[in-house]
Amino acid sequence: MNIEWVKCKGDIWCELSKLDLNHDLLDVNGVYILFTEETNNGLVYVGYGNVKKELNRLVKDTAIAAFLSHRCYVTWAKVNILSQVGIANYLISRYRPKLNPKPPKGIPISVKLPWEL
Repeated sequence: MNIEWVKCKGDIWCELSKLDLNHDLLDVNGVYILFTEETNNGLVYVGYGNVKKELNRLVKDTAIAAFLSHRCYVTWAKVNILSQVGIANYLISRYRPKLNPKPPKGIPISVKLPWEL
């Protein structure tokens, strides 16, 4: 499945610690990833749901906070609700992010990471 990963103004990755978490651009349902560098080894977390709500929850998480000082970036893609679990399952199973213990149950749906496009 092809999805469009969002970048911030200036066509750069959004740094999570500098992102306005109340911005309307975040008020979408889909999948998101947190990463420290543009490699599979830099993947920190994969999530899905309402992006604004999820990111506001994550910045309060102590495990995520540990990555904020290391330039933790975020990107997201608007995805219909029926595909979110499958995409998250695929990304977690395939790339093994540092903070996801196990993928959600669902049929994996293959997508590319934003730096693989």
